[in-house]
Amino acid sequence: MKNYFIQTFAQNKSDFLEKILKAVVSPRQARLIDRLKASQPDEKGMNTEEALVLREIVAQKCGVEIHDKKTLEQKLGRNLGRFFITSWIEYYHSLRYGAEEGSDLLASLYDSITNPVTEFFGEARQSSVLVSTILPELIENRVKEGAKEIRVLCCGVSFGPEAYSMAMSVLEDLHSDKAKVRVVGTDISHICLNTAKRAIYKREMFRQVDQKYTDLYFEDDRGDLRVKDQVKNLVDFKYANALNAEAMEELGEFDVVICRNLFSDFSQKARERMAENIYNILVPGGVLLIGGKETLYNVTKAFRLQTFDKVVAYRKL
Repeated sequence: MKNYFIQTFAQNKSDFLEKILKAVVSPRQARLIDRLKASQPDEKGMNTEEALVLREIVAQKCGVEIHDKKTLEQKLGRNLGRFFITSWIEYYHSLRYGAEEGSDLLASLYDSITNPVTEFFGEARQSSVLVSTILPELIENRVKEGAKEIRVLCCGVSFGPEAYSMAMSVLEDLHSDKAKVRVVGTDISHICLNTAKRAIYKREMFRQVDQKYTDLYFEDDRGDLRVKDQVKNLVDFKYANALNAEAMEELGEFDVVICRNLFSDFSQKARERMAENIYNILVPGGVLLIGGKETLYNVTKAFRLQTFDKVVAYRKL
């Protein structure tokens, strides 16, 4: 125990603790404390080796590659104090050997790395084709197979606008009584998911949104806008990592998977894992939609590429 305090003393920066510790250690150990204190980088700065191994473990756990050391330090820094971790290398070992799926340590990492960029009714052309062409076709085929529900998955849903936009488009533009449409939104950030379930948004987010949607599907909430129950009732939000095959399979099968702006953020290995996981949960003939500026070229050959009015879709064979 004494050796632990000696090795980690330099992070304490407390004259009071220094006096106590030096009063109980040997002269040799006191000199070691002085050397450690002199060699301690400012503010627990991350060195090159630490940045390298942490970049590797973050890419493995989250799929995201962060090359800039300063950015990595800023995103992960608060986790050290939260879990009483005294060094970057200790944090690395905790993530590598002690962070199981669902643990607080891993959840905190996800919250730190997640970039919650999202909007209502993004990818307008793609969404229009989905509701006007792809979903009606899927409904026809799936009803013949005995299906009573069409399931749509939104991966990396952040704090909810994409999933709610999908539900509103279904209510507004998809007029079919043959099958119900359910939307599931997933994310690795508990903070984002809790915000999504709350379903209250600042009015500034709706500057580019057709007013008919705000009039029909939102209500005032002390100056903000709250999603109405008729929309919320079509959407479920669940915690799932798209890189985790078991977690994805537990969600069940889907007819459509929307995965926008994740493939462009992820490493090559993560892209391949995610594409495989999505393929495995799509029903035969199911469709994957990704961001308009993204591609699955050099990622997977499992899907058949289709084009609908200049919108690219990937269909499971």
